Amino acid sequence: MRLVRNVKALSNLVLVLLLVISFLLGATLSYIYTLGFYASSEYMLPSQNTVALQSVNFLTENATFFTVTIFNPTFSPSAVNVQKIEVVTEDGKVHGTFTPGLPLSLEVGGLRVLQSFWNWGNYTGQSVLINVRAENGLGSNLLASTPSMNLSILSVDFDPSVTAHNFTITVQNSGSPIAVNVTRVLVNGFESLTDPSLSKPLGLSNATDATPVTLIVGHSWVDFQGQSVTISVETLQGYTAYRTVAGPIVTSAISLNAIFDVMNTNQFNVTVLNAFSGATLDVNEVTVSVGGNITRIQNWTAYPSTKLEPFIQTTIVCIFDWNGYRNQSVIVTVGTVQGFQVFKQFAIPA
Repeated sequence: MRLVRNVKALSNLVLVLLLVISFLLGATLSYIYTLGFYASSEYMLPSQNTVALQSVNFLTENATFFTVTIFNPTFSPSAVNVQKIEVVTEDGKVHGTFTPGLPLSLEVGGLRVLQSFWNWGNYTGQSVLINVRAENGLGSNLLASTPSMNLSILSVDFDPSVTAHNFTITVQNSGSPIAVNVTRVLVNGFESLTDPSLSKPLGLSNATDATPVTLIVGHSWVDFQGQSVTISVETLQGYTAYRTVAGPIVTSAISLNAIFDVMNTNQFNVTVLNAFSGATLDVNEVTVSVGGNITRIQNWTAYPSTKLEPFIQTTIVCIFDWNGYRNQSVIVTVGTVQGFQVFKQFAIPA
């Protein structure tokens, strides 16, 4: 009886052990299956080639290029053909770059540092998105920040009382990461001469207490009166400062009238009123144009003086025999030392 009871107890123990083993084995298989179902997509190696963008570097010393480090991960199936590098700026514009060596084939595990030429000097202190494009695989992108600069045009000064043939600008580079050298000044996109000459780049200190530098821009602004004028200051390091201002209106504020006295055909009078409050101008010539022939009046006298004071009428007596031009149209022009000209058409009495 005892033997039977022992065998029966042993059988129950074996049965319990078998049940425990079956439970553990089933749980393990179930866990493995579940893990494979949910994690398969996460841990699955890509089936396409991939070019990865590791880093982007902007050097403050030169804003004409930046460097990128790209690599082909070891899990890529094969070499990847890198085609181009683009930059997307905060204004939404896509900028192409010139990158020597592209296109190139990058082997699996390969890493390259490339120099991409694109002038980012107009996008300082901004976030830009760098895109790497591949021909036979997936590209990548990276958000980077360009260095900040404090190069600026503090003022653009048109002084009608001095001249309309040039104007001055004041520039400063205070607090920038580096000093810069001004190479040229442009007016509405056209290069202009400056005094002192920029035959050698003009250095601008980046010290916080740096004194602003004033340049005389040798560009006539007569045609810019009342219009927007964009001044650009370019540097050797690739940075550009811009400022847009409106040219002061001078000539349209000057009224002109000619008086021909039929009792005295040897002369005529011109009255001029300068309604521009910002400057005193100086008369230096009077011309008449009749039938396409322009004559410069050699003998003329201005009263009370040749100075066109604001809101004070000036009378100019011109010695000119106009008897032979009766009943014709004449254009009378008054010129100033500052480079302004005011003209108006009149009818000579019959």
